[in-house]
Amino acid sequence: FLVDGFPRNFDNLLGWMNHMPSYSSVFGALVYNCPEDVLEERLLERAKTSGRSDDNIGTIRKRFNTFQGQTMPVVHSLEKVEEMQNEQDGISKVHVSNISGEHTIEEVWDETRRAMDGYVTNDVLTSNQKLIDAINNDDHMAYAALCDESMLELEQSEDAEKDDDDDKSSMYRKAFEKFEISIPEVDKVTWGQKSTLSNAEIEIHDGTRATVSYDRAWSSAKGSGDAIGSMRETRVWSHGEKGWVCVHFLRKPL
Repeated sequence: FLVDGFPRNFDNLLGWMNHMPSYSSVFGALVYNCPEDVLEERLLERAKTSGRSDDNIGTIRKRFNTFQGQTMPVVHSLEKVEEMQNEQDGISKVHVSNISGEHTIEEVWDETRRAMDGYVTNDVLTSNQKLIDAINNDDHMAYAALCDESMLELEQSEDAEKDDDDDKSSMYRKAFEKFEISIPEVDKVTWGQKSTLSNAEIEIHDGTRATVSYDRAWSSAKGSGDAIGSMRETRVWSHGEKGWVCVHFLRKPL
């Protein structure tokens, strides 16, 4: 969802923080920067046909002052949050994209599309990392929450009821063990050994499907750090009601 013209001030931001975090995750903000003289010229041109009473030079300049006094401090605060999260965690959950608004419609759209692709890319990679973390932590329920149900139901017994929590947990566990513990492509990997990722690549398809490929390596469980196996893994992701879920994967030994 794109919320246009929001937050305009700190009251808007506070209202969002008080009520929305349990319902939504904010990827970032699109900020369109344009010199005031260009904006003024555009608005006065619009005034010739808009019929809007606020399309006059006095009101326009007052709105510019309100924007600089109330909205830009919010933008600077979001930029500060991004900077702090980058320093602390190496990646920020919020990204402020500054876009030049004085160019042509086509040029502004191209820059906007690149920014939106970046948000989608970050969202997919975050989901992929959560999936790997669930595997490393032996958490089959967290793993199941990030996978498409149809993929997990491959391990469902004929007499299992889909709406029974115990049966579902058992089904998820069997799928988890089959897909992520017993990996024939890396025969030296044993239960509980953690893997790391490198050389990641991602392709976004129409904003609702994505393919993530990376090298996945396992080290000795004894803590020596010696690599015992690696493979090129590709996961296909699809966006739906649950957000991004893994729908398929491929593996190739390195």
